[in-house]
Amino acid sequence: MGASSLLISLSLVKDHHSFFLLASLYVLGEVRGSLNSVYVTTFTNDSFASSSTKRPYVVVAMGGPIAGIVAGALMSLGSTEIQGTTWIAIVAALDLATLALTRWLPRPSSFGRTPSSKSLLKLASAKVVVRERMQAVHRRPIGHAAYRYRYALAALVGVKVAVLALVGYQWKVVAGDYFVDEQRLLAYFAAFYAVSDVLILLLQLSTATKLLDRFGIGLPLHAYPLLLAVLGVTALATGTPAMMIVVFTLGRGLNVLRRSFHDPGLASAYSILDPKIRRETIVVVKGMIKPFAEAVAALGLLFFSSELSASQLTFIWLVMLVPWFWFAHWVAETYDRVGTPRVGVAIEELDPS
Repeated sequence: MGASSLLISLSLVKDHHSFFLLASLYVLGEVRGSLNSVYVTTFTNDSFASSSTKRPYVVVAMGGPIAGIVAGALMSLGSTEIQGTTWIAIVAALDLATLALTRWLPRPSSFGRTPSSKSLLKLASAKVVVRERMQAVHRRPIGHAAYRYRYALAALVGVKVAVLALVGYQWKVVAGDYFVDEQRLLAYFAAFYAVSDVLILLLQLSTATKLLDRFGIGLPLHAYPLLLAVLGVTALATGTPAMMIVVFTLGRGLNVLRRSFHDPGLASAYSILDPKIRRETIVVVKGMIKPFAEAVAALGLLFFSSELSASQLTFIWLVMLVPWFWFAHWVAETYDRVGTPRVGVAIEELDPS
């Protein structure tokens, strides 16, 4: 990734209007984002699948808003002094730093410590709880439940990504129609992302871990599509530009909820899978299903957006919220039914139906 970024940066110095180079830059960004999502989710689950708290998943997720705040501040300060090609070279340097960090990441086996008496008491009580749950659960052959759970995760991510692509497109259209002046539009986007990253970081530092540990992953997985549904119905009921910008700003602002609670909770949902199939599932869902859903949504907008009214587009993604909520409920229910993975209970042992 770093070598490709550096090569594009050097090439753009001589041919800064090249469609091929600029398109390659965007494609490279998408590839980097996809690989980053796959590897971060894999590393997190390999390292913390046996954790009794969701705090590790929340801490890892803090990297995103911190990076957004730092990068935004640096780009704001140096936007008039540093050329665009230099920024791409800086990206290549960050890739090199990432390589160094992954080289020195401790392996999951190095996390093992001699358990304290307090942790042993917690483990013993947890085993009793899980044993009682297992006595009330009808067993099925190993592997059957796991594959159904994997399909539910894939469907959940696919539908969610497609809906968010449609909402994001509509948000930009509404913002462009409302802020006619380009400077006001740029100021709106800059303020939106700055405030969002700060709020995400504050929520992750204060309440995300407590809520996820107290209520499990079901609360964020259910709340996100439900809140979007409320905003979608509100958008259908109003047609004034002022109300539309408020509604879709709030809708896009739900990214604060997504990145603070929903994404860490969804990342931990892979932890109950057997390690033998966990990595494969993450690669398929994060590396294949997610970009495929984005591509389908983008193609749909490319060919049909000019023929659809704002209300029709809103109605389409409102309907898509139904399967999103259904798969979210299935994943959350199965996760809660399996119980805590730290005592050695795997999804293959339980029936999610």
